[in-house]
Amino acid sequence: MNPIVLEFAKARVRGSERLRLKVYTDTTGNPTIGWGHKLLPDETLTEIGSLCAERMLNVDFDKHVAGALTHPCWSDDLAVGRQAALIDIAYNMGPDWWREFTITTEHMKNGRWDAAGDTLLVSKYANQVRQRAVDNATMLRTGEFCWT
Repeated sequence: MNPIVLEFAKARVRGSERLRLKVYTDTTGNPTIGWGHKLLPDETLTEIGSLCAERMLNVDFDKHVAGALTHPCWSDDLAVGRQAALIDIAYNMGPDWWREFTITTEHMKNGRWDAAGDTLLVSKYANQVRQRAVDNATMLRTGEFCWT
């Protein structure tokens, strides 16, 4: 995997998620902490330190990168912006997000990147994360890194 893509994608996660050291409720009602870590039923944390948040980010990021690699359109030859978008969406929505986004994924499989970006923007996901979805749609369309 391209280390520049990983570095960019992790920076996007940091920029989109914001570090929160106390438990908060995310836009879908889940208890969350750190860099967007959704608390699991057996995690009873209410507050963490920044080192713990970094460890959680690294574990979660690696898990979601592995999930992005399972996307049917993933390829090491895929444009770097598209790779970064797939990783960021996986981090935000879960490693299997694409299984529920069948139309978007079908557009990607057929190289219709503009249409993939369009369908991403009319989703519940886009309503929840707004600018993050716009940036990811732009990266899907252009294949280039985007940061606003």
